[in-house]
Amino acid sequence: MKKMKNQNDFFHKNVIWNIIGTTTNAFTSLIYMIIVTRINGLETAGIFSFSFSNAGVLFVIGMYMGRTYQVSDTNHSQKAFRQVRLLTCVVMFAVSLIMAYIYNYTAETLIIFLLWVVFKMIDAYVDVLYGVLQQKDRLYCVGISLTSKAIAGVFIFVMIDIITKNVALSSIGAVLVNILIVIGYDIPHYRKYVNQDESNKNEIIYLLKDGFYIFGTTLLSSYLVNASKYALNSYGNNKDQAVFGIIIMPATVMVLAGQYLIHPYLMKLTLLFRKREFAILTNLVKKILIILIGIGVIGIMAAYLIGIPFLEIIYGTELSSYKMELIIVIIGAICYGIVSILINVLTVMHSNKIQLLGFSVNTLITYLIAGQLVLSRGVRGAAMAYFVSMAILCGFFIIITGRKIKKEMTDESIHNYTCI
Repeated sequence: MKKMKNQNDFFHKNVIWNIIGTTTNAFTSLIYMIIVTRINGLETAGIFSFSFSNAGVLFVIGMYMGRTYQVSDTNHSQKAFRQVRLLTCVVMFAVSLIMAYIYNYTAETLIIFLLWVVFKMIDAYVDVLYGVLQQKDRLYCVGISLTSKAIAGVFIFVMIDIITKNVALSSIGAVLVNILIVIGYDIPHYRKYVNQDESNKNEIIYLLKDGFYIFGTTLLSSYLVNASKYALNSYGNNKDQAVFGIIIMPATVMVLAGQYLIHPYLMKLTLLFRKREFAILTNLVKKILIILIGIGVIGIMAAYLIGIPFLEIIYGTELSSYKMELIIVIIGAICYGIVSILINVLTVMHSNKIQLLGFSVNTLITYLIAGQLVLSRGVRGAAMAYFVSMAILCGFFIIITGRKIKKEMTDESIHNYTCI
């Protein structure tokens, strides 16, 4: 009885801190945009938004197969995961230098871009430590870490930007805060639970090969989320870039909601899959999706009634002509929230190749339509491209997840019948 109570206490503690940490961490991008827009103006905000988004895409290289794969895997050493993550972080930074050379960024854009690449690179490496903490049922430690970094980082960024009006110097402050919390909090907590295990070359090669499908999926996912921004960068201007960056910020709530709902249940889904309890697994996933859709409906209503006035107040800029764009983006974000949940479910069930196929086809479609829509309709076109891309992706993942679960249940029934 006491053991059960302790498990429940940990679960609730993990859920609460996961929500707090995920929320504060995700909303830092929103707060940074508010700060830069108000203090430095729309032109600089456009540069910051583009640089921040690009660093986010490169973050996918650093993360590679991600935490879901690590948490649901018990066959490989923690040291192997650390070594793979260190390698992918080095590659991440190298690619950022290649991008900067190819696209010939201005000095201001280059500095801001590389600083946020370093920031995200640190986050990518630390996430492998978070994976160990989550495996040990210490997800709350991750939440505390994310919350501390978000609050302290934003505070330092604001103070420096108010004093200097310089986004590059403010970004340096945010990077230093990140490093200090990693050294002072993350590493000490990680060392309490890390195993003194060893790895070998074959293990690292296997993780790189097996994780490639997840990496490819996540990379294309990151591109799809930012495809409209890339189109605006080619066919729009910094003002349009900033406006779209503002109206797409509320959409992150839907993706966040998916993370709130799925992360605390990753270990439970993993155990249900191993025990072949597909009926319970299916019901759990359905409940999570229903809750997410309910949150989405509330989000659409809020966007329609108070979305634009609220954004105008916090950003201090005129947005009254972008109400429909905001609603379109929110609906697209609900679709992507559903996808983010189903990706985790499929990863737990080791169904990774089909995910990459779905994202590859959708990336091609989005690439073909995004530029034309932005060219003809500006910010409205960017919102439409985002919605179409996410709607197609959502339909695809609903179908393949349903088929995967049905196949597993059928295979289990045949196995049981054979045993009888």
